[in-house]
Formats: sequence, structure tokens, C-alpha cells
Amino acid sequence: MRIALRTSGGRGEYELAGTHAGITTADLFDKQLVVELTPGVKLYTNNFLRNTQGKRRIRLIDERTDKHIYRLLAAALLLPKPKRQLSETGFGHLQLIDDKFSITDIEFDVAQVLNNEVVIRPTYVRLSNTDSSKILDVAQRMKYILNLWAKAEEDVNNEIPTVLLNAHQRAYYTAKPIDIFETASLIRRIIDSDEDPLRQLLRIYGLNDISTSDMAISSNIIIEFPDNNDKPIIQSTNEIIRKWRYIAYRGMGGERFRQNVNQAYNYKCLFTGYHLPKLPLTDSTGVDAAHILPWASHGINEVQNGICLNKLCHWAFDAGLLKLDFDVEQRNCLSPLNSWT
Repeated sequence: MRIALRTSGGRGEYELAGTHAGITTADLFDKQLVVELTPGVKLYTNNFLRNTQGKRRIRLIDERTDKHIYRLLAAALLLPKPKRQLSETGFGHLQLIDDKFSITDIEFDVAQVLNNEVVIRPTYVRLSNTDSSKILDVAQRMKYILNLWAKAEEDVNNEIPTVLLNAHQRAYYTAKPIDIFETASLIRRIIDSDEDPLRQLLRIYGLNDISTSDMAISSNIIIEFPDNNDKPIIQSTNEIIRKWRYIAYRGMGGERFRQNVNQAYNYKCLFTGYHLPKLPLTDSTGVDAAHILPWASHGINEVQNGICLNKLCHWAFDAGLLKLDFDVEQRNCLSPLNSWT
């Protein structure tokens, strides 16, 4: 399903389209849209789906105080300020600066339908001007923000960006959408409005590198947001959870896991016994931190669930060519599925 901007009639209207697992937009009339960007954090938006002359329009409880879902999403993802009027965003190359783009589509999975609300998990967002568009990967963008929050927590200087990022994080985890919106607005004010706020913040905290260069936004792929999703809700939920665990592992938590496991094993491969630390002439260590119980299915990012393996053994372990078999007497943890000598 998706939230789509219909541009007819002036500034445009947001409405719901499509189905998910047999759930139609008609099933969601008069329900509040509750956004879950990361597992377990639910943002109550005060945006409701209403039947307006047969059209599935999104309406606010209070137009004076509540914020439209597209603006809350932009604030949570630390995007520049989007424009509701697509016709006023300009032509040519899409510029991700204040008021130079619109959020025209929000693709999402339905996570739960209750009496008065529907929990949705946004997956992709289309950012557009009158000429072109780009696709934002919501989970990937949130990974950068989680890393940024973690870095800001470590900052002892308490500069203005740190104070605002800590406030932005608190607002998110206490599920206060208006506070998210207000802190994001303040962040935009203190930095250059001619660039993606997240890019600038990553640069300030030394987190920008080639892996963050696209800011989770791509113009090289074309994603058509399907109106109909036939996957069962539980399947969609499991896929999103697996993706989030993978992303979390690759983020700050994964870096800590890698360092802690490698240090616990003194950079020695459990299977071969080779000691492979980082040397002055090498860019990295010769060992990896591998999960015993897969991170994607169990989500255990603790040292007790890790072993230190050289890169070949890590590949073989993940491919199922090697397995762990604990011997109480010998305490020998290596049991090859094939004969390795």
C-alpha cells in the first residue's frame, strides 16, 4: 500500500491507495495512521483516513496543531523541509533543499489493524519535483540517524548540534511526533539550508564516508510502488525485522560487536589458531567477528554469541561448510562438515 500525493486542485491532497494481504483502504476508514520506523517505536500521528466523497483522503484531528504524516516523516528522517505544492518545487535536477521537493509517495507495509488505528511500516519514499524524482530507502536512512544519535551521545562538549540531536532522539524514543518535528525544524535552522541536513551532521561528527555518500537516496533505480501487496502481514513483518537486524548489525552496534569479539579472542581464529591482528602495513585485521546464532533470525549482538574467525573460515561457517560442536571433555569447538586437512 502507499500514501500518494494527488496534485489536482491546488496544493494537493494525500490519500491512501492499494491493498495489503486482502486489507483494502475501505477497511481503514476512520483509523489513525501509526508509524513504526524502527521495530517497537510507534508514532501516533493524529492523521486519520477519511471517506471524503468516496475518496480516501488523509485528514488531521486539529489542522492548527497536528502535522501531516509527510512532514513528520521528513522530520524523523532529518530531511529538508518538503513542499506540499509539487508545482512550486521547480524544474530540472531534483534539489534536496528546503521547499525544492515534495514527498509524492510513501510505500508501506501494514503491520497491524486495530479498532481505531492501523500500524504502518514505511519502506520507500519518493522525493520529487515537477521534472524528476529519487527514491529514499527508509531503513537505510534510519541506520545513518541511529549512528548519528549514538555519536552525539558520546560528545562531551555539548555543542548546539549535540543538544538538538539528543533532543531529537529523546522525542523519537518517547514517541512524541510534535517534538520530533520541532527539534528537526531547529536543526534545519542552525545548519546550511542548501544541503541535506543529515549529510551535514554526519560530516560534523566524522561519520561521512563513501558508504554514506548517497544518504540512502538513489536516482539510479526506478521503483514502481505496487498498489497491491499479497504477502501475509506476518511475512512482511518478518522481512522487515530481518532487514532491520542486518542494518543494525552493520551500524554502531555491529562495530562494537566486532571490536569486542576480536578483542575477547585476541584476534585469533578459533578454527585455525592463527593470530591475525591489524599491523602497521595492513588496513584491517585478518579476522572477522561471526555470529554463532544468526543475527538475522535471533538478533543477539553480544560477545557470548560471537566467535573470531579468519575470513576464509568465516565464509565457510556462513556457507554451512563448517559448524560448531561443543565437546564437554575436549572443549573442541571445530567440527568440519567436509574433510579439511
